[in-house]
Amino acid sequence: MLVLALSASLSPGPAAAQETLQFMAAGNNINIINLLQEELLPAFEREFGVRVEFSAVSWAERTDRLALLVASGLTPDVIGTAYYSPHEEGAQGLFLPLGPYLEEWEYTDSIPAPLWLTQTWRGEVYVVPFEIDMRGYAYNKSVFAEAGYDPDSPPQSWTELVEYARRLTRLSPDQDAVEVRGIGLWGPAGEFMSFMHQAGTPPVDLESFRSNFDRPAAVEAAEVWAELLRASRYELGGPNAGVAVGAVAMESTTPGSFAGYLDQVGGDLPTLSSELGVFYPRKDRESDPVALAFVNGLAIARTSKNPDLAWELIKYLMRDEVQQRIHETAGWMPPRVELASQFVTNPLLPAAYDAVQYLIAAQLPPPRNVSQNELDAWLYRVLRSEVPPEEAMLAVHDLWSRLLAEWGAAVSK
Repeated sequence: MLVLALSASLSPGPAAAQETLQFMAAGNNINIINLLQEELLPAFEREFGVRVEFSAVSWAERTDRLALLVASGLTPDVIGTAYYSPHEEGAQGLFLPLGPYLEEWEYTDSIPAPLWLTQTWRGEVYVVPFEIDMRGYAYNKSVFAEAGYDPDSPPQSWTELVEYARRLTRLSPDQDAVEVRGIGLWGPAGEFMSFMHQAGTPPVDLESFRSNFDRPAAVEAAEVWAELLRASRYELGGPNAGVAVGAVAMESTTPGSFAGYLDQVGGDLPTLSSELGVFYPRKDRESDPVALAFVNGLAIARTSKNPDLAWELIKYLMRDEVQQRIHETAGWMPPRVELASQFVTNPLLPAAYDAVQYLIAAQLPPPRNVSQNELDAWLYRVLRSEVPPEEAMLAVHDLWSRLLAEWGAAVSK
């Protein structure tokens, strides 16, 4: 019995439970999801001897899924964030402040300060930028030249932007369809926010929870947005193709649009690089341009049981070779600027990196579906001349003031 007891005490017991990280990613396409599941996360697991439980959610389901997990006490360790996350979820105490980690991280200074600012709430950085959706305008140089414009001199003011859009719009012989659209805009709320910033006034003041839609800049932004669409004959049908093939003279773009442009020209990179220009809009030549950005990233849950290991996963995803694989797969703009010269072949990126100094975060009061949809609806009424822009902006101001007050009260609890 003594021998059996000693033998039992010296025998190895059940293997120690393997550490597990929960990682919820959001808004990724199937190519990035496959890359993470089949290559990147397995490599991390092998290196660190851990298991990563990965889940991918769409942007549409992200907010509800995250709220359910938090309420159930199952908050993921690493959370894929959206542009609104720092000032919504960070302000609510969901994320761990990253300051202590960033002080020791070798690549903190490789990410430009304006990018860090988009991931900050009241002095605390809550998110590492991962995907930079930075809005500017791409334009077709041949279409510019055919209309008599200098192909290397895009519009530098609102007046020029409207003039170019009108002159570059070409109609069919019977005038009932658009053959070349002067400008293609990606969405009312986003374009409007950019124009407000160009006019020198942000749509909201997050420190005071105040709407600025009662300011002259809001009316000016609504007017120029509507005038651009009217100049491009928005009411007429037109081509389905875009700026890469000259069906649209100018259109809203992001660095991630490049893959689609390359497909349009059959993979002909030299032709695309010579035909495509990029600029960031400004109110006038004396004003700074504005690069409105929707920056998505990676955060650590404040309730994570292993925040240090969660930080190791974020650092791993920001490594040179990992960022290269992500860029090759998704075409994203790497947040670490020194990587651009190492492996970036996207001709949209040089102008984007030059414009990072003018980067401004997009901000909408929660609930975003309400604030954005109502803004869109009022802008479309302005476009159709159903209401004057002053009336529309005051209506949005009343709504956003209420939403901001409710949000401010929730944050202060």
